[in-house]
Amino acid sequence: MRIVLLAGAVLALLPVAAFAQIQAQDLAFIAQTRHSIVTNLLEAQMVQTHASSGAVKDYAHHIIQDQVLQDQELAAMLKAAGLPLMPLSTAPDEVQQQADLRALYGPLFDHVYLAAQVRNHQHMEQVLQGEIQAGNDANLKAFAQRSLPIVQSHLALAQRLLGAAG
Repeated sequence: MRIVLLAGAVLALLPVAAFAQIQAQDLAFIAQTRHSIVTNLLEAQMVQTHASSGAVKDYAHHIIQDQVLQDQELAAMLKAAGLPLMPLSTAPDEVQQQADLRALYGPLFDHVYLAAQVRNHQHMEQVLQGEIQAGNDANLKAFAQRSLPIVQSHLALAQRLLGAAG
């Protein structure tokens, strides 16, 4: 439901001409992708001061690099299409999740952070596959195809680190 509301908010922000060019599937994909990027960046920023594992810190550094590049690519695509880069807000349950994460340190932080990364990347893998299969915009579909192996790599690494953290 949160994504439907977010996609609806995006519709309200789009110029009428831009709205005519983009389908609901693609709008939902943009909203979910931007939301995922922002969530991953916010959580990864906590790692340097809260995590105990060097491997988790390296993972988060890698996440930040990749997510910034993906966000820049998506922003450039939207700009080229005449679409605004919609501002995002975090949902109340995610604000609480991030506050809970911020209160943790050491191995417990590592475990909770990695578990959240696994969930986030599993969800994003489905979002990307959905856009590849059902998206209408060729540029967004190509972006999803380029992004899928990155998300799958992040997912595999988070799962491996979570398993190692026990």
